[in-house]
Amino acid sequence: MKVYKGSCCNNLYVQALKDCLTLANPTYSRAGSVYDLGPSVFEFEPGKLNFLTLKNRALNPFFAIAEAAWVIGGENKLDILNYYIKSYDNFSDDKIILNGAYGFRLRQYFGFDQIRTAINELKESPHSRRCVLNMYGPADLINKTSKDIPCNTSIMLKIREGALDITIINRSNDIYWGIPYNLFVFQVLHCYLAKEIGVELGYQRHFTDSLHLYERNVKEIKIILDNHKDSSEQLFSFERLDLIYMILSEIDNINHRKFNLIKVKALRETMIMFEKYKNNLESNCFEIDTGNKLLNFLIKEWSFKYAKK
Repeated sequence: MKVYKGSCCNNLYVQALKDCLTLANPTYSRAGSVYDLGPSVFEFEPGKLNFLTLKNRALNPFFAIAEAAWVIGGENKLDILNYYIKSYDNFSDDKIILNGAYGFRLRQYFGFDQIRTAINELKESPHSRRCVLNMYGPADLINKTSKDIPCNTSIMLKIREGALDITIINRSNDIYWGIPYNLFVFQVLHCYLAKEIGVELGYQRHFTDSLHLYERNVKEIKIILDNHKDSSEQLFSFERLDLIYMILSEIDNINHRKFNLIKVKALRETMIMFEKYKNNLESNCFEIDTGNKLLNFLIKEWSFKYAKK
């Protein structure tokens, strides 16, 4: 089993990419040929933002913010996410909701709010080892028709030495598209839970039974690795968690796209920027200074690669 720990998010991710490329031959999967590392674990220390800032990776910061709010808010509506990434239509069975929506599964799908129940349990019994939140249900095993079966299956929570540890269990994770957003979104959930329980942040761990790289993404991965040594990827490696707490203070406004009501200027400017882009399809709207160096960097990287000119 591969274990990635003891360094910043960027470095651990780069090492995992390199390990994928050491595999001699791809194997078959339902969604295409993959280089499969098999069981793998990432462990992240408290206090460091787990958002990749590697040159040429160009994660979509608008989508990452929206997905985090979508999960915390317990949403399953497709239109909230495909506003940012239109291809999300491909994962919906009815073009209205997403069957495997993590927040909805945690908040409503099984008949009660698992998140609120876990918060209450750990407030009352800080030494409890019973807090296991489920996103994958028995019916998913026999569901042969849905396009969206949860990849992240469960979450385990424990308070150790006064700090909340979170462990996310994943059945199958795409290192290029899945891992980067998972690391951030579940860190937002981690911060939310710790804040609600009233404890410090502990370790964040992700265990996947199949960490893999699709053969079709090898070219992009090699570009990232070629630029790793000479790029400024370390610049934001130890960024504070400010962005996360911005999001947590504006869940409803983000989910309902009431961007003008967002109180924090950097977050408000960021989301309004994307709204202007959607309305006008003008890339120059991304030149505004949000007042936050991390958001400025992420927006510049994404807009240069993906925004229509």
